[in-house]
Amino acid sequence: MSEIGIEAADGRTIGSVEKMIDILEAVKHQNGAGLTELTEMLEMSHSSIHHYLLTLQQRGYIVKRGTTYDIGARFLALGGYARMQQNLYHIAKEKIDELSAATGWTSRLVIKNGGTGITLYQAVPTTLSEFQTYEGFEEDLHATAAGKAMLAELPPGDVADFLESSDLTEHTDNTITSPDRLLAEFESIREQDYAFDDQEHFDGFVCVASSILSSDGAVLGSISVSAPEEEVDSDRFCSEVSEQIQNATGVIKITHTYSDWNSE
Repeated sequence: MSEIGIEAADGRTIGSVEKMIDILEAVKHQNGAGLTELTEMLEMSHSSIHHYLLTLQQRGYIVKRGTTYDIGARFLALGGYARMQQNLYHIAKEKIDELSAATGWTSRLVIKNGGTGITLYQAVPTTLSEFQTYEGFEEDLHATAAGKAMLAELPPGDVADFLESSDLTEHTDNTITSPDRLLAEFESIREQDYAFDDQEHFDGFVCVASSILSSDGAVLGSISVSAPEEEVDSDRFCSEVSEQIQNATGVIKITHTYSDWNSE
C-alpha cells in the first residue's frame, strides 16, 4: 500500500492528497476564500470541500475567520524546517544581509522549485517601507530577474520543456510572454552575467539578479536586489548592483564547493 504523499509504484498519485493540495493552493491564490467560492473554483462538491477544510482546520493548517478560510500558521513549522534543510540558506544568508545593507534595497535568495521560484530568504532595510515579496514567496520564473537568471543557465532541453509547459502569465505590461523573446533574453543574460527585471512582475519595481552555480555548473539558485523604479537610474542600478551580486555569488560558490568536499 502506498503511503500518503508518496507516488504509487505504477506512477499514479493519491487522488485525495491532490484534492487537498488543490484546496490549499486555491485558498492561498485567493488570499483566503469562502466555501462557496472554493466550490465554484474547484470541480468538487460543497460537502467534500467542507470535510477537507474541517480536517485541515482541526490540524492547524487552515484557519477560519468568519466565513473565510485561510492558510494556518502551522505551515510555518513545515516551511521553517524545509528551509533549515537547505545548505544554500546557511551558506548565503550572511551575504544576503550584507547586500541589503550595502545597497539599501531588498535582497533575496531564490531557489527553483519545479516551474516556479521560491524566496528562501530575504533581507529588507529598516528604512524601506514598501516591498512586494516575503520569505516563501512563489514567483513565475519568466517574470522576475531571479527566475530569468536561473533559466538562462539551465540545459537547453530543460529550457525548452519549461517554455512548452509554462503559461508565461502576463503580470504587467512589461512581462515577456514570447518564448522567442525569452530565449534572446537568456542569451543576453549569459553574456552579461546578470538578469534585469524592468517592472515585469510588479509595476513600479525593478530588479537585478545573478544565478548561483555549483562547481559543476548546476543551478543552485539566484540572488536578486530590487528597488522602486522611480528611485534608481536603471543603467547605474544594473552596473553597480550586479557587480556586488556577482561578488556575493562567487563567494557562495566557493563556500558551497568547500562544503561539498567536507561532506564527502
